[in-house]
Amino acid sequence: MAHLATVQLTGVVFKVTETARQRVLAQRQRNVHAYAIGTFTTAAQPTASEPISYNPYTAGHFIRVEGQTPIHSATAVVLSHGKAYASAQASLLF
Repeated sequence: MAHLATVQLTGVVFKVTETARQRVLAQRQRNVHAYAIGTFTTAAQPTASEPISYNPYTAGHFIRVEGQTPIHSATAVVLSHGKAYASAQASLLF
């Protein structure tokens, strides 16, 4: 285990467990139910720069901040200082 300020993943798929999301909506209490699955990689220069976000109260999927469009997978994702960024080649569909 380690703590890093910045992590890069490749071959990422975004997952949201809908039953747990519904529990968040009903109880108004946070729980872990949305995550990114990918392969950890080291990169001198992160390759992802498009801001992405997730809010269980507004949608049941991750979104691109600009345009508010769904994002379900990405070739690369950077997690840095509490923010997430997807590669420009991120796909809209599975």
